Amino acid sequence: MANIDWTKASKFAESSESPGFNLWQQFHQWQRLINQTLAPCGVTQMQFSMLAVIGYLSRDKAIVTQQDVSKFASVDRMLVSQIVRRLEKDGMVNRSANPHDARAFSLTLTKKGANRLAKALPLVEQADEEFFAEQQ
Repeated sequence: MANIDWTKASKFAESSESPGFNLWQQFHQWQRLINQTLAPCGVTQMQFSMLAVIGYLSRDKAIVTQQDVSKFASVDRMLVSQIVRRLEKDGMVNRSANPHDARAFSLTLTKKGANRLAKALPLVEQADEEFFAEQQ
């Protein structure tokens, strides 16, 4: 097994000194909290995020595409596609041909998706308030 000389490889003597490592740990703590919060709603944090972005963008745009969601959320297009397909399978999102671009899909929340988002949003906002209050 190869050993790494950490004194040469990293400027941090301890992992707790690394802002990136700390952010990574905090993100996963937050994500676990949000997933636990959303469990009664039947969606994961990523599914909720896609529902929220589609719903938010739909306020001002007649047509919301997967590309719009990817760009707005700064999430890889393939990941957006996978999550949206699952949401479609679960009856929360409609994917349809985009009338302006044959290569793109238009996304809309179904009634089920809108109801799920309306139920989940206040729960997530409350969990966020509590989590981030503890971080300060």
